[in-house]
Amino acid sequence: MKIVLISLMLVGATLSAQAAEVSDPAFHDFVYASVLDGLRQEKLPAEVVDRVLAVDAKSGLYVSFLKKCPVCEPVREAFAAYRKEAAGGAPEELVVALSQESDLKRTKAVGTLVRELISRAVAKTGWTSEERAAWRAKFAAAAREGEAQLRLQQGKGPVAYEMMWSCMVCDGAKKGSSAR
Repeated sequence: MKIVLISLMLVGATLSAQAAEVSDPAFHDFVYASVLDGLRQEKLPAEVVDRVLAVDAKSGLYVSFLKKCPVCEPVREAFAAYRKEAAGGAPEELVVALSQESDLKRTKAVGTLVRELISRAVAKTGWTSEERAAWRAKFAAAAREGEAQLRLQQGKGPVAYEMMWSCMVCDGAKKGSSAR
């Protein structure tokens, strides 16, 4: 019994440390600014952004973004901010990918776009190898938190959540953070 309690305490402490790492305002701000800047460069039309920001009619939750996810929230906020200034002129293949009828395919396309936008932002930072490693660890912790939020929301949210094994937006961000 003592071993179980100690194990639970260690897991709780680890999760608390991970949550603190990704609740850092600098992490939120970096993700938000990276995505907003990238969306401005991509010039997505308003109707595509509206599609990405779609809300499930039954649950009231965003289809492509998980509630309380440390990556989804700043990414969604960036899409919402960009929506106010959406101009158009994005590459056709990006418009098609983000306009998919399938919620799952559209969410996967959002994750792919986020990977590219985070990768671009990381490449511009000038971080040392130690700083890059620290940020990669933050993105990995955020992806774990995103996966935990997905598990909590499966069965309560959009049908697309049932078909996901991890948060696609977090996965994209984590892969993008490994840019060189």
